[in-house]
Amino acid sequence: DPDLAPGMTEAEVAARLPALLNRLNPAGERPGRWNNPDTPRAFTDAVQAALGPTGTPDTRRAAARQMLALSQGWQDARTGFAHFALGRLQDPQNMSEAAQHFAPAAAIFARLPDGGARLAHALLQLAAIDLAAGQPDQAIAKTDQALTLARAAQNAVLIASLSLLKAEALTQLGQTAAGQALRLDSLPAARYGFGSAQAGSPNPDLPRF
Repeated sequence: DPDLAPGMTEAEVAARLPALLNRLNPAGERPGRWNNPDTPRAFTDAVQAALGPTGTPDTRRAAARQMLALSQGWQDARTGFAHFALGRLQDPQNMSEAAQHFAPAAAIFARLPDGGARLAHALLQLAAIDLAAGQPDQAIAKTDQALTLARAAQNAVLIASLSLLKAEALTQLGQTAAGQALRLDSLPAARYGFGSAQAGSPNPDLPRF
């Protein structure tokens, strides 16, 4: 924001933040309404079991199904997150089952005012499924939509992953030069998001398929 500048002290920034936030989001000055129930401990435990460092594929999927069951009736990102988790945990050979969860996750995130980056993650997975199914045109349509969201969120990992996916789709369509150019264009985002090849680690945001 132009009201902030490098070199300002913490106190200087703190003094400007109230007016800055009020200008950017005037609705934030009014008390909001939260129409969804608080997150029960059982949902939190299911998230940890589904996405934590332990567990078998079967127990992880069972925990994700519990997340989805507990979130029924909620109208916020938690239900979308449950669908997304269950989609990610499907067997890589079971693309149709995964798509049945990524699609409702994308629909939920699309309705949320702050769902842009989450929607881009879901579209990334759906585009990867399209690509694996031999539908590069559909994959490109989804990556184009997701890239707009990822750039707005300034998410370098998403930008790089989506660009590489689109580049592969272009190659499948016979547009080899365009695909190679996009791979080169994505390198700065990839270096920023993933770090160097020597320091890199497996990225959980990359498509499963």
